[in-house]
Amino acid sequence: MNPPSPLEIDYLLSNQAAYNPSTNYTRVHYTQVNQTGEIKASAAGRWVFYTYPFLDCAQVGGDDFKMEEYPWFETSCQTGVEGECRDVVKSVRSFAIGPAERYDRGHGQCEVWAELGGAGMLEWRREVMAVVGVAMLALALV
Repeated sequence: MNPPSPLEIDYLLSNQAAYNPSTNYTRVHYTQVNQTGEIKASAAGRWVFYTYPFLDCAQVGGDDFKMEEYPWFETSCQTGVEGECRDVVKSVRSFAIGPAERYDRGHGQCEVWAELGGAGMLEWRREVMAVVGVAMLALALV
C-alpha cells in the first residue's frame, strides 16, 4: 500500500514488476467505502475513478480509433467492503482519481462505471456543440 497522501487516497498497485504494456488488462478490481460513516454500496463516494484505454488518461486515440470501440469509464459511487470486479471493453492503459463532489453535481448523482463518461452527458455535449455549430453557420451567412 502506498503511504497516505494529503488527499487521503490509499491505493494498491500490486505486482508492478510484472506490468507489460502489451498485456490485456481488461479486468479491474475497485473498492471505495465510506471511511467515516455507514458503508453503502451505490451511495455517493468521495472519489471518482477513471479508467482509460489510452496512455496519459486520453479519452480518445485519434481518427483511427472509434470512440464507441475504445470507451473510457468513470465510477464515483461507493462499493461494498469487498469491492467489485468489472470487465472493460479494451485494456486499461491509464487511470486517474479525483474528487467526486463536483463530478456528481454535474451528473446529478454518483455514477457506476459510466461508459464514455455517462451517455447522457455525452449526448448533452453533442447537442450543445450542434447548437453552437448552427449559430456559427447563421452568423457566417449574415
